[in-house]
Parts: sequence; structure tokens; C-alpha cells
Amino acid sequence: MPTEYEWEQAVQRLIRLTHASELIWQINPHTKSQRENVEGEVYVASVQGRPIAVYQYRFPYYVEDMDQPDQRSEVAIEFIDISTGALQYRWPAVPGRWVLLDTVTCVVSGAQDFLKQFLAQPAATSQSQPVS
Repeated sequence: MPTEYEWEQAVQRLIRLTHASELIWQINPHTKSQRENVEGEVYVASVQGRPIAVYQYRFPYYVEDMDQPDQRSEVAIEFIDISTGALQYRWPAVPGRWVLLDTVTCVVSGAQDFLKQFLAQPAATSQSQPVS
């Protein structure tokens, strides 16, 4: 059985591959429709032929002396069946999961490429344009 340390190493590797654009993540609405309480998108990439999904979701968190549960957010990393979106295995909740989701969101949104291009421009050509 893999250790939590090994799963964290795997997540760190996914982060590095994503930053380097060696791993392509895509929004997967089909998988999202198979999950409850998803916040934002479900992102899926194929790693060694295995579809991996990463997403944020909310869940009720019960605190003593409270009538209603508080809502908390969590990040899931899962092996999924790409044709059905069904969960095959949920990875342990290692610390790097939040960084992975943030990295994937940054890359998929184009923010990483925008920042590289924007900062590479000379100051005179990066003038703002009115928003219409």
C-alpha cells in the first residue's frame, strides 16, 4: 500500500508537469455532473493512460453547539472512468492538493501564459486599453 508521502510526491510531480505544460488538463463537465457540491470546474488529465480528476467541493462540517452545520471546502484528486465519470479511487488528502488545483486552474485559464507574455513586453507596449 502506498504511503501518504508517496502520494504527496505524486502530487508534487503533477504540479511540476502542469507548470511545465507537459501535462494537459481539460474541463470535464461529464465528471462534474457525477459529483455533488462541486465548486468551479472538474479538471481531468491523462497520466500514464489513467484519467485523473481534480476539483474543489463543499461539505457540511458539524460543530458542537451549533444548530446548522458549517460549510467547508476540500479538494479531491481521483482516478476516474473517463467514459462515465465514475470514481475509481480517491487519492489521500495530502497537503499539495490545494496547490495542484490552483496550478491547474491558473494554467487552464490562460493566466500563466498571460503573465509570461505580459511581463516580457516592454513597458511602452503594455498600455491599458479601455474596457467596453
